[in-house]
Amino acid sequence: MRHPPRAAGLAPDLADVPVFESGFDADQAAVWRHQLFPEPAARNAALMIPAGREPGKFFVLAVNSMPDLSLWTEVGRSFPYWTFPQIDGVKRVDNIPDSALRQFRRHYGHQVSRDDIFFYVYALLHSPTYQDGLGAVPRLPSVPLVASNQPFWALAQAGSDLFHLHIKFADAPPWPGLAITGDIAGWDDAPVTLMTYGQRLVDGLESTDKTVIICNQLVTVSGLPLSAQRYRLGTQSGLDRLVEHCSGRDRWVGDSQRQRLRLGAVQDMLAKVVTISLRTVAIVDSLPKLEFRQRP
Repeated sequence: MRHPPRAAGLAPDLADVPVFESGFDADQAAVWRHQLFPEPAARNAALMIPAGREPGKFFVLAVNSMPDLSLWTEVGRSFPYWTFPQIDGVKRVDNIPDSALRQFRRHYGHQVSRDDIFFYVYALLHSPTYQDGLGAVPRLPSVPLVASNQPFWALAQAGSDLFHLHIKFADAPPWPGLAITGDIAGWDDAPVTLMTYGQRLVDGLESTDKTVIICNQLVTVSGLPLSAQRYRLGTQSGLDRLVEHCSGRDRWVGDSQRQRLRLGAVQDMLAKVVTISLRTVAIVDSLPKLEFRQRP
């Protein structure tokens, strides 16, 4: 999500812990296939972040399968839960090292697991406190440590909720508030030929109306909640990315792919993206304001 910068950033002398042994550049697709997701059955997860550190352009996204990296050109680095080096018979290696696990347990209790650390990091990277002070915060693979137990466990739980929400996109219930209008006979099998936000007059001037999406010359979807736009993936919302992907403005989507898009499938994707966006916003809004440990 994107938040306006605050005047005071985070202190540069934060106590930080390197939580990942290895990170991978997004342009290393072959490395991704061999060391992160070597086969479809290989269980893994990774956090994708952009190359820059500006708050307005920052985002984090979890994946649990090989992503189409051409669709994420702004991704700079990714940090997996495991790596698969396939060297000397070693098939899988924890990318969260024992040293990180020891430090987190020393601060927050011996029950802390690697899952807790991974989810803590995922929620932390969504946190407005973290993003607003991004210029002064240690960058991955290091993260700052929150000052006490309660916010650590709140972040670990929120990170788990966010992670499972985002990787289980297909299982999200469609948001029920969308309305389809126009020539809707056989609409679900009709092609997507336009896909753009609507327009409305504001003080006599045309303005983009992000509560409405025009899917072709005959069918319009309305009732999109504006609050869904608060879930940001860099400079765009999740809905912005879907509209661009289906509209013809996404240079990575070929004409043949676009011609196969059907309104029924796109409407279902829209409704799911709204659900995921609203739930993400609710989880992030519930995060506590964070204070961090300082270096001794």
